[in-house]
Amino acid sequence: TTRAFILMVAWGPIKMGARVVRGLDNRSTNLFSWGPGDSLDCLGSNKNGNLTSPNILELRFRCPWHLWRHRKVQQFYQSFYQEAQHVWSRACQLFDPSPQFLEDRRRQMSLEAYRYSELHTKLLDRLQLFRETLSPAERNEIENHFVLVYRAGRAWHLISVILEHLAQPAEGEAGSDLALDLAHWKHAHFPLHSYADLSSTLPKWAGGGLSDAWLDQLVTYILDFRIDQAQEMVRSLAPELHMIPLPRDASQAALQGLEGLLVGLLHIEDAGVSGRPVDAAWREWRQRGEWAAVERTCPSLGRLGEQLMTVLGVLRGDVDQLSAWARSLEQGLVAHVTFRRERRRLGLAGPANLAEDLLEAAPPGPARDPVIESLVRLDFQAAVKGFADGLLDWWSAAHLADLCHRGSYIPFSPNFSADLRNFAFKELTGLLSSSGRLWQVAAAYLRSAMEFDEVALAGTAEPRSNVMAALLADLVRRQPASTDRECRRLLLACSPPARATGLQVVKPAPELAEAAG
Repeated sequence: TTRAFILMVAWGPIKMGARVVRGLDNRSTNLFSWGPGDSLDCLGSNKNGNLTSPNILELRFRCPWHLWRHRKVQQFYQSFYQEAQHVWSRACQLFDPSPQFLEDRRRQMSLEAYRYSELHTKLLDRLQLFRETLSPAERNEIENHFVLVYRAGRAWHLISVILEHLAQPAEGEAGSDLALDLAHWKHAHFPLHSYADLSSTLPKWAGGGLSDAWLDQLVTYILDFRIDQAQEMVRSLAPELHMIPLPRDASQAALQGLEGLLVGLLHIEDAGVSGRPVDAAWREWRQRGEWAAVERTCPSLGRLGEQLMTVLGVLRGDVDQLSAWARSLEQGLVAHVTFRRERRRLGLAGPANLAEDLLEAAPPGPARDPVIESLVRLDFQAAVKGFADGLLDWWSAAHLADLCHRGSYIPFSPNFSADLRNFAFKELTGLLSSSGRLWQVAAAYLRSAMEFDEVALAGTAEPRSNVMAALLADLVRRQPASTDRECRRLLLACSPPARATGLQVVKPAPELAEAAG
């Protein structure tokens, strides 16, 4: 029955995304997030929790089915999972799990999340190189998968920024600026063409002032905090002022004043990149004399003066101007946080409230990313769900849930029906165990989680460690063992609590029972 069901699914039309099919016993079967394995792993259980014939099955499809026949794709993912487990285990061992070391753990989590983002970039680079060897049909098939991998890496970069600013900086350590960090995150993942590439196609002048397309591009650079590009645009106007019938001295003074304000922003950005505090620099920039110079000359410049006053409104952080010009949630968030900043160190509460307002005003559409939206609202629980449902990525869901657990960002309650970490680790275990080469990686995750919980939950009645032990015992019990050597390897993969669970609570396979004596 199991073999017939596997053949029916494997040769049927497989599509990206979660869907429900019917097994041979007419029971619903969920298909989502299958791991990079050589064969499918069908899991079934009866009411007693023992694995039986496939009454309840979970088959995981992480990538279009036909691509898994390529050994390279499997190797890329196996390397990704192994490298990521190494990063995770090192992070778990870096600080004591005891509650008194919570702030120390939180401070290193940002670097851990950034490492995950880098691993996604490395995985995508490998897949992109492999893409050139595929047929045209297979290239089209893998494109959607590339998008999911890229979105996951982008989200992990944002998680790194958020965790850095949620953690308290160590004594004597200068923290980075939130507005600049968000702007640089957007620069990395939402690139724009440089002005040098666009200058030949953008007309500068129209109707006695700037053309609408040119002004729109200038404001876009400012909203994205790409100040070097905005400065280049303003500087390019000076040699062509003779083309409009306006007082040359007044128009030149206005443009010089605007360029001076942009240069001041560049100095602020340089200070932030070098790790120096920027609050004082922002206050000085607000009081620069160029503001008055531009305002004084704009009334005599007609349409050009009105357009320059619009740019000043954006730089001042005028809410109406920012909302009118922003084209996306990410751009609006960066612009509001940057130009509406108060005279104090920025925290995350302000951007989270801004994100709520921006999301209410934003129209629904396919371009919206549920994970990004949840993260900027600091809703980690929804972000875990977004990884699983929106990106079909149980690896990221499990790691974000674990970060929230180790950093106490989502409190755990035994009465809560869906313990994020346990559920996500269960799915991650299934994802990894779908490949015969990765079950030991899954076992390493569960062992480290148990070791962390033994210290972190010492003296409490939390049942989480028992759940991890049961998962580990179940994982080992489902591995084939035909020789004594294989049996010993399976037993060594278990920690003592897992061995006890596997031999007392869950009925072991005959090979394990014989090896255990």
